[in-house]
Amino acid sequence: MRSGILPSDLPRWLTDATAFCTELTHRTNGKTSAVLIGTPKTIRFEDYEVRPVAPQRSSEAIIGKYDWTDKANFGRVVKSETAKGPDFAGRYAIIEWSCGSWCTNSVIADVLNGKMYDTPFGGVVGCRAITGDLPTMQRSANSSLLIVRGSLEMSFNNSPSEGPCGIFYFRWTAARLRLIGCDIPKAN
Repeated sequence: MRSGILPSDLPRWLTDATAFCTELTHRTNGKTSAVLIGTPKTIRFEDYEVRPVAPQRSSEAIIGKYDWTDKANFGRVVKSETAKGPDFAGRYAIIEWSCGSWCTNSVIADVLNGKMYDTPFGGVVGCRAITGDLPTMQRSANSSLLIVRGSLEMSFNNSPSEGPCGIFYFRWTAARLRLIGCDIPKAN
């Protein structure tokens, strides 16, 4: 959470699990979409199968913490990483960089044309009880499913703050992530 912001200054949706899932659903799927609380019926990568357009990359694309601040350098780094092949939804690479100790920011880049897409959250911070030893963003080159474990950093009034810790299930469709499940334990 950004320093200087009091808990009383936060919108309700950042501190309440149901309200957070509602806000995330509306931001990813549209204001009239049904709120997707809980785990989807299927969370197996093979149930969202796609065919990769190139050989899968051998490792995640992780760039330096400050590489994203220089737009020209960032473009070169992303281009270099996308040349190594997809690791998500058949033709995309998720490019990650650290935003702190256990925090990851990312962009989704098309390995064929280099076009970049922002995620619907600013970053994700790992939470020991939810993330454990798993990656905060789990994906496969041959699947359109993205599983995000941790606390999503969301913005309000141009100010980012972390929401409740949970597991968030997204599916890549029509060049964007759409929420298909929002599972936040009651203790959050």
